Amino acid sequence: MERRVQSGAGDKARGARGTAPFVGPGSWRVKGCVAAAAAAALAVLLFAGTLHAEVVGDDTNVVDNPDIRPNASLAAALTHDCWGSGINTATSNSQWRPLTVQTYRADFWLGACPTDGRVPYAHACLRTFHATNVALHALASVLVYAAARRLAGLTVAWAFAGAALFAAHPIHVESVATLYGRADVLCAILQLTALLTLPTGGSEPWSVLRLLASFACAVLSITCKETGIVTAVLLLPLVAATHLLISPRERGTIFSMVKLRVLAALCFCTALAILASRAALVSAWGPPLGWIDNPCAFLEEAPLRLLSAARVHAAALAYLIYPLTHSPNYGYDSFACAKGWLDPRNAKAVAAYAVIAFAAVYALVRRRWRLLQLIVWGVANYLPAANLIFRVGSPFADRLLYLPSVPFCILVAFVLAQLPKKLRFASLGAAAMLASVWAYTVLARVPMWQTPNSLWSAAAAQLPHNVLALHNAGIECEKLGDYRCAAEMFGRAFEQYDIGRAAFAPVKTEQKQQKRMQSRHERVGSADRERKELLELSMRAMDELQRAAPDAVWRDVVSLALVKAKSGKARTAAGLLNNVARSRCLRDTGREEAVWEALVALQVELRDYRDAYWTAHAARELFPENDSFNRTTTLLAPSAL
Repeated sequence: MERRVQSGAGDKARGARGTAPFVGPGSWRVKGCVAAAAAAALAVLLFAGTLHAEVVGDDTNVVDNPDIRPNASLAAALTHDCWGSGINTATSNSQWRPLTVQTYRADFWLGACPTDGRVPYAHACLRTFHATNVALHALASVLVYAAARRLAGLTVAWAFAGAALFAAHPIHVESVATLYGRADVLCAILQLTALLTLPTGGSEPWSVLRLLASFACAVLSITCKETGIVTAVLLLPLVAATHLLISPRERGTIFSMVKLRVLAALCFCTALAILASRAALVSAWGPPLGWIDNPCAFLEEAPLRLLSAARVHAAALAYLIYPLTHSPNYGYDSFACAKGWLDPRNAKAVAAYAVIAFAAVYALVRRRWRLLQLIVWGVANYLPAANLIFRVGSPFADRLLYLPSVPFCILVAFVLAQLPKKLRFASLGAAAMLASVWAYTVLARVPMWQTPNSLWSAAAAQLPHNVLALHNAGIECEKLGDYRCAAEMFGRAFEQYDIGRAAFAPVKTEQKQQKRMQSRHERVGSADRERKELLELSMRAMDELQRAAPDAVWRDVVSLALVKAKSGKARTAAGLLNNVARSRCLRDTGREEAVWEALVALQVELRDYRDAYWTAHAARELFPENDSFNRTTTLLAPSAL
């Protein structure tokens, strides 16, 4: 039978319920090994369906990365981003992850992928990549069990509960099912390895070497993903300080005090070195960012930006409990930006911060240092993606919660373990029920990440205002020959984009300073460029669609455009009609001339006089007998030329 905690004043001398004394590395007995193996088996069982998944989302950038080829230079990977572009080039995403890239390279070699030409996105060798992801997630689950035992002091049963919750958490589907999500899994593994390797007393064997190994793992986690900086700068001193608070006998030992000071000095120097090397190597602190990717970050008022970020933080906490939606993109307009302090939706942010603050104050006042450690650990892991220190490429993503879910799952098990003994079976039943619900959700969502079509269709259905999800769903419909679906998705994407452009494209005001005016003009130009890129992508897809589509489909597209025009969505209708008119696919239907007339009328309504002039000019050559085009070109010539 396991002894209770002897934690002094910190965690009550009588010991906390459901916890064990400090557990060292030599405590892996039979029960512990069985529990860890069961957690790993659960992770493999739930995510085995991802082995046959196709390349989805940003996986294309992983497969096409020249740095993962066996004949690629290892030195080149140190100066390239994780997609193989020069780190300071215009096409770079500014994400330096050389260790993650090398794991892709190993999978490329193990899977015997073809080295000549482009690797097909459905090639069988890519199963090796997915198998590695599943194995890494299983390893992370084992390390979560070890962390629950060693850092949280939980018994075997409750440590297994925490590991099972982590293995079955549905927020991990994106990180495990996609190739680009591996960075988060690797970062979590190295973070846990660093914290578990950290010696807690001078009497432990190889204490100095373990201290150096722990710090080395923390630094390596940064080469997997940028969020690894939290491990090297904050978490190692946190764990060392927590152990001193829990074990008063260690406070007077020379090793413990020197260790804490050495860790603090190493972490401070590491932070300075990372800042200096990042500034020298990478010109930008994140991927190229536009309002369509992270709209709330472009609000002009700083309080509203912070309030919008706080709403996303509340959503992140709710998604750790149960993720209601899943998508590879949460850009515009997945989360509504704050418009004022009295917005009722701000209550969610207030409630989330109140819960975290109450838990932290309770742990501090009651001297529950392990509880406080788990809270700070979770907040610190989410901090780099919180849009508070700097803008990130997305306001929210499932993969961004992989690291925070580690202390969260341990925290759930820790809290349930503190319930009275008479509620022990009820608390274990609650943990089992929660794990079952999460596991069922994982099994239901893994098939949605099998193909690009299933993924973007589900994303468009769950996030009906997300421009990129709608646009990508339209592209996938076009690839499958479902042209009506493609036309509808493109139309909805145009509509939502115009709504966002109207909300985020700034207007001139006489009261603003010249510097802000210049920033606004730059932002308008950026918005226009993004709109043109989206229009070009959609037009290119619809032009390709036109060559295979029957005339009946295009009549439906024209009808859809007219419906949009009648409902006041003139710009959406103009985009659709422009594709129809330029393709001239209705030449034999008798409606081609009417389409050109409608397109000119819409462009005039939108005051796009230059476009209207040239459209009418082109239509005049096609339909010389139509006097309306001649009159239009004559009237618009002064404004357009």
